[in-house]
Amino acid sequence: MGPRVSELVSARVEHVSFAATPCTMQVQRKRGAWAVVPLASATCDRLTTYLAGRTEGPLLLDAAGEALDRFDVVRITQRLARRGGLRSPDKVTPHVLRATAITSLLDSGAPLAEVQRWAGHARPETTQAYWERSNAVERDAALASRLAAMLDEPRPVCGGRG
Repeated sequence: MGPRVSELVSARVEHVSFAATPCTMQVQRKRGAWAVVPLASATCDRLTTYLAGRTEGPLLLDAAGEALDRFDVVRITQRLARRGGLRSPDKVTPHVLRATAITSLLDSGAPLAEVQRWAGHARPETTQAYWERSNAVERDAALASRLAAMLDEPRPVCGGRG
């Protein structure tokens, strides 16, 4: 599951089911559609520890027991990016992580339809657009190199009258 931050902050403990292996979570996608998505085994293990027996309420809580909002999640993401020593931690957002996951999956050869389903995109063009934006710099550099090589090639001299 490639969650949107809105899906994470609206998730409730009741939406997680540990009955199946791996566990699953119901998420409310864009436009109100619900989906049941399998979670990685490591995620299931960490959720079990994190929930510590809680059976209801918002899934993500702050230290005071209040539900996290999207701004809290952004702050947490950026704090972790700083701790990790990333160059521009203030540019790291949950959406950047989502986009990175989508492009990494496509770069590794995962089928577009599977990545589209994983990301919860209604149209494959949306998923493809993530990859195209992320690779625009590399494509532009390749085109520039090609153009430079063409300019360096010897050209036939046009014969004049004479």
